[in-house]
Amino acid sequence: HERNTDTFTVPEAEFERKLPPNERHRQLGLMLIVFGVIWLVFLLAGRINFFGAASGFAQETQEIPAQTLTGTRLVVSGVSDQVELSQSDGPGITVSGTKYGYGWNNDGARAALEQLDVAVTQDGDTVRVEVRRPVPNVTVFGRSPYADLRIQVPSGVQLDVSLVSGEVIANDINANGRVGTVSGDIRVDNAQGNLTFDSTSGQVSLSNLQGELTVNTISGDIDLVQGAVQKVTVTTTSGGVDLDGVRGPVEVESVSGDVQLQDASNAQLDIETTSGEVEFAGSLANSPHSITTLSGDVRLRLPADSNLQLEASSLSGDLESNLSLRDMVQERRELKGTLGNGGPTLTISTTSGNVQVNGL
Repeated sequence: HERNTDTFTVPEAEFERKLPPNERHRQLGLMLIVFGVIWLVFLLAGRINFFGAASGFAQETQEIPAQTLTGTRLVVSGVSDQVELSQSDGPGITVSGTKYGYGWNNDGARAALEQLDVAVTQDGDTVRVEVRRPVPNVTVFGRSPYADLRIQVPSGVQLDVSLVSGEVIANDINANGRVGTVSGDIRVDNAQGNLTFDSTSGQVSLSNLQGELTVNTISGDIDLVQGAVQKVTVTTTSGGVDLDGVRGPVEVESVSGDVQLQDASNAQLDIETTSGEVEFAGSLANSPHSITTLSGDVRLRLPADSNLQLEASSLSGDLESNLSLRDMVQERRELKGTLGNGGPTLTISTTSGNVQVNGL
C-alpha cells in the first residue's frame, strides 16, 4: 500500500475566524471591561441618561438650623462627620451645621440626606449632639452621608467628643475633657484647659496650647508647636512625638516612634521607648529624670549652667558629652559626672543606642 502524504490545509482567513472557545471568552471579557469603564466615566461626568432619567455622582446639602442650649457639658458622637468647635460669646452651647448626601442622581442624594439625622438633646447640664444614620450605611464611591457640625461652646465647658473617621477642629476654646477619633485627624489651635486627645491612626496637631495635655495614639503622630503646657502625658506605639514648648513634667511611653522635645523649660523627663530615638533641647527641672531605650539613640542639649548629676549607660552604644563635668568617669559602658553644683540625677539607659549630652 502506498502511504498518502497529502496534507489538508485550512485557508489562513478561515483559520483566523475559528478562534478557540477560551480565546473567544477572553476577548468577550475584555470588551465587557472596556464597556464598563466607559460607562463608569460617563456616570461620573453625569452625561448619560437611562430611560430619560439623568444619572451621575450627585451631592445634596441641607443646613442644620442653629439651636442654643444652656449646659456645662457637651457630648458629641458621630462616624464620618466633622466637628468644628469654637468659643461662644455667651453662656450657651450653640449647634448648627450642614448635612451632605450623595447618590447616583439628585433623587438618590436627597434620599440619603433624609436618612441622616442630627439629634440635639439636653439632659440636665449635659447637651448631647448625636449624628444618626441607617445601618448599613449606604456609600457612593466611598462617600457616605455626613454632617459638618459647627458648635460654639462657653468657657470652661466639659467636652466628650467621639468620632470614627471624622475630623475634629477646635479654635480659640477654653475647655476641659476628651476628644477622640479612630482614624480621623484632630487639629486644635489656641486652646486652654486640661485636654485629652485619643486616636488610633489619626494625626493629632496642636498649636498655641496651654494647660495640661494627655495624648494616646497607636500609629498617629503627635505634633505640638508654640505650646506652653504645664504637664504632658503621651502614650503611643509607633506614632512620632514632636513637642515644642513644654513647661513642666513630661511622661512619654513609645515602642518605635521617635520623641522630640524642643524649647522645653523646667521639664521633668520620664521617657521610655523601645527603638525610637529621643531628642531633647531645653532646661530641666530640679527633680530626677529618666530616659530609657533599647536601641534608640538619645541626644540631649542642655544649658551649660545646669545643675545635675549625669549617669548614662549603654551596653554597645557610644557615650559622649562636651559639657564640663566634674568628677567625670567615662568607661566603655558608662559615663558619669557632676554638672554645675550637682543636684538631681539625670539617668539615661540604653542597650545598643548612642548617647550624646551636649550644651545648647
